[in-house]
Amino acid sequence: MALGLGDLLLLVVFPLVAFKAFGRAAGLLAAGIGLAVSAAVSALFALGALTGAFSLLTALGPLIVVQHVLWVRVRGAERTVAEWRRGASRAAAAAPPTNPDPALLKALEPADKEGLRAGLPDGGWLAVLEGRVVGTGTSPGRARGDAGLRGCASVPVVRQD
Repeated sequence: MALGLGDLLLLVVFPLVAFKAFGRAAGLLAAGIGLAVSAAVSALFALGALTGAFSLLTALGPLIVVQHVLWVRVRGAERTVAEWRRGASRAAAAAPPTNPDPALLKALEPADKEGLRAGLPDGGWLAVLEGRVVGTGTSPGRARGDAGLRGCASVPVVRQD
C-alpha cells in the first residue's frame, strides 16, 4: 500500500479540524476512523484482496463527509475560532427578543390594499423590501416569485411568518 501526500494530509488534518469544529469527541472519533480505515486497507493488501494501487481516500473520503454531516446535525454549526479558543462547546444561539421591533411590525403590514397576508397559511413566507411586504408564498422561492409578479424589481428579504 502506498500512501500519498493527500492521504496522509487528510489522515492528520481532519481529526484536528473535527476537534476544532465540534469538540474532543469528534476529533477522537475522526482519528479512530482514520486509523481503522488505514488498518483495514493494509489488511486487505496483506490478505491479497487488493493487489494494485489503491488510494486510501477512496475509502476515507466518504467517511469524512459522513462524519461532518452527522456532527453538523448533532451539534449544529461548527465552532468559530473565537469560540474554540474560549473553550465554548458550540455556537451560542441568540436569545429571542422579548418585544418585537416596531420597524418589523410595520414591515409586516401589506404593501398594497389587496391584503397580501389574507391568503397566507400559518408558517408561510413573506418577501419584505424597504420595510413593506411585497410578496407571500409557501416557500422562500414562491414568496420572491410572488414579489416579482407584483412588479418588485429588487430582490426582497424573505422571512418566515
